[in-house]
Amino acid sequence: MKRLAVLPIVAFAIILFRLPAFADENISSRSQDTSYCNGTFRGGYFLPEDRLLKKMYGKWSNDIYFLEMGCFPIQNLLISGSVGGYYQRGHPIGEISGEKTDAENLTLTMMPLGVGIGWRFRFTRTQPIVPFLGSGYDWVFISEDPDPGSPVNGWKQGFMSWGGFLILLDNAEREAATYMKMNYSVEHTYLELSAKYSFVGEPNGLNLRGWMYMIGLSFDF
Repeated sequence: MKRLAVLPIVAFAIILFRLPAFADENISSRSQDTSYCNGTFRGGYFLPEDRLLKKMYGKWSNDIYFLEMGCFPIQNLLISGSVGGYYQRGHPIGEISGEKTDAENLTLTMMPLGVGIGWRFRFTRTQPIVPFLGSGYDWVFISEDPDPGSPVNGWKQGFMSWGGFLILLDNAEREAATYMKMNYSVEHTYLELSAKYSFVGEPNGLNLRGWMYMIGLSFDF
């Protein structure tokens, strides 16, 4: 009986002795799955709100693309930088008539450079859908090139805000996910669906306020 009474004490001592090892194993397993960086390529459509801009370049604007790289200082908090590209052809507005001059062409080129901070609502490693929100600041290089005429270049800047969903693709194709992890250290691959609102520009000048609706691929590594 005395030996039986000692058994719980011995078992408890073993558990206490093993707790640091269990903790180390858990930390190790988490670190193997922890993502420190992110890369995203997305594209979509920019829908400006400015009436003059829509009159010159059309109600339905052209496609816009972004390449973004970022890091996770803490879990779910992403600090990122991005570069984008946009190209659209249209026609200038006559100063007297106030209508489009179809005999002349006008090309708008934009290259947004941005920094941002975002938060992912991700609670488990295998969470199938991850909502996210973010905001940032953009500097946009703009070139308007009339034909005939000389191009006019300049910069605009302003805030941006965005949100969307990440859809985990790892479970859809496990072999591809394993290949990406073994060869490129990609922990997770997501399909990204997002909407971004631009506050860039001034009401009395070139106003680039409007929505961007985009789809892309996002990689955590």
